[in-house]
This record gives sequence, structure tokens and C-alpha cells, in this order.
Amino acid sequence: QSTDVPTGQGFVKSLKLDITTAGGVSNANTYTEINYRFEGQDVQSLCYGTSNAKTVTLSFWVKSPKTGTHWVRLYSADTSKFISRKYTVSSANTWQKVTLSFPGYTSEAFTYDNTEALRISWYFAQGSDYSSGTAQADDGGWLNWADASDRARNTVGQVNCFDSTDNDIYLAGVQLEVGSVATDFEHRTFAQELDLCERYYQNSYSSGNAPASSTGNINGINLLSWGDGNVQGLVFRKRMRAAPSVVLRHPTGTTTGKVNSSGTERSASAVDINEHKLKYIDVPSGAANSWCAFTYELISEL
Repeated sequence: QSTDVPTGQGFVKSLKLDITTAGGVSNANTYTEINYRFEGQDVQSLCYGTSNAKTVTLSFWVKSPKTGTHWVRLYSADTSKFISRKYTVSSANTWQKVTLSFPGYTSEAFTYDNTEALRISWYFAQGSDYSSGTAQADDGGWLNWADASDRARNTVGQVNCFDSTDNDIYLAGVQLEVGSVATDFEHRTFAQELDLCERYYQNSYSSGNAPASSTGNINGINLLSWGDGNVQGLVFRKRMRAAPSVVLRHPTGTTTGKVNSSGTERSASAVDINEHKLKYIDVPSGAANSWCAFTYELISEL
């Protein structure tokens, strides 16, 4: 997360990708991407799989360390089909707004469920398996949806933004909307954004405290154990996409699978988890009828 943002657009933070190991095209099967994934039940209004499949327009701000050709791809996880669009960065290390439109896919529909259906991928370096073919001859990239097996034509001409540890890549103001015209960015409130995010991820840490590095007691919660040492369960703040992975830590430690049971660090694990709660925490060697302190992370990302 960075405070480097486009000027005068109302943005406070951007997503920063810091290149710490130079490479990017070290072998033919190398690819680098940042992606965003949609649940199937959230993209039914696009009418894919029908003659009314809708065009969508993606707009975003990018700050790339390289001038030249860059690619963005839409990918249907249900059908393994993709469509790519290219754009040109005209000035390195300078914020630039990009707008790209993608026609709808008329042949197959998205599955109506909570698993991945549609993915947006931004590419910044590609091995030859993904870039050695001949790009379809239009000024935007692919004209039509193609099978994922045709990956050699995926990102032809993509510049390598991963060739130096001096390189940084930034994204901001990403918006996907129905239609062929990009509208002004919709700035949600902090509360709205947090509410949407907690469908996929929650934790007990104070804002600004990163799990696995923060060791303050204020990040933990205290619950009582039963006669057998097991600890009462949790109801999550928001119903999640699916039963999450649960990460427990001692409040003043960073090792996973631990709790503070009456002053002693003990191993522990969450039991009987669904998208709304975990039934209890199992502390096999825990002290009965006492307090138990821990931090938690709930992860239900696509």
C-alpha cells in the first residue's frame, strides 16, 4: 500500500508492487500478474452465454517503470476462455489513466455460485509461452474470446517490468462497469469498503497492525475455556463467502496455531467452521475453566 497516487483524483492510497528480485522472463512458462476475482453469483447480470452478453469497460490508473506495450486480460474460470486488451505506457514512472472495453462472451454462462467466475489480470512481464504468438490485428488486442490453450497469443509484446529491483508498479482507481463508456470513479465510504472486504477477510487486529508482525495484547481477545479445556466459539462480524481458514496466534507472538492459555502458550485449532461462525477452539493441553487469549485471522478469499 502506498500514498503515491494520481494528483487531483480523490485517491489516498494505491497498490504498490515492489520488485525485490529481478527476473520476469526467466523461463518460457514464467508469468507475472495482479488479478481480481469475481464470484459467479455477482456477474450474472452480464448475461454471458446469451446473445445479450454485455460489453464491460475497465478503467484504472497505472504507474509503470517501463514505456511500451502492456496487457490486461479478462478470463472466464468456468469456461477457460479469455480476451485480452493492450495499452501503451507513454511515459515511465508517471501516472496514466487507461480505459479498455471488452465484448461479452455469448457461448457459455457463468455458474451461479460463490466460486470464481471472472478474473481481471494485469500483466507486467511474460515468458515466451504467453507472448511468442501473433497478436490479432486490431488496435486493442484480441477481437474475440479465445481458449486458454492459445496462450502464446495472450500478451504479445509485453514489456518486462521485472528486470530490475529499482522498478516499482502502482495501480489505483480500478473500476469495471457495464457498457462501453467509463464513468467517473465511484468513491465509496470507508464503512462501505470495509463491509465489502469482510466477506473475504477479517481479523482481530487494530487498524494498521499487520498480522504476523504485531505483538500487542490489544490485538487479541479473551474467552473462557470449558471443563475439558476447549474454548467457546466465535460468531464472525459478517457472514463470509465460504467457511474461512482460521489462523490463531498468541497475542504477543507470531507463531500460528497458538493461544495464551492461563499464561502458557499452547497449541490450538478452530473446530466446526462455517461461513458465519466457528463452534469452539480446541486446546488439547489447555487449562480447564480459565481464560484463553489469542488473535485471529479469517481468510475466505477466492
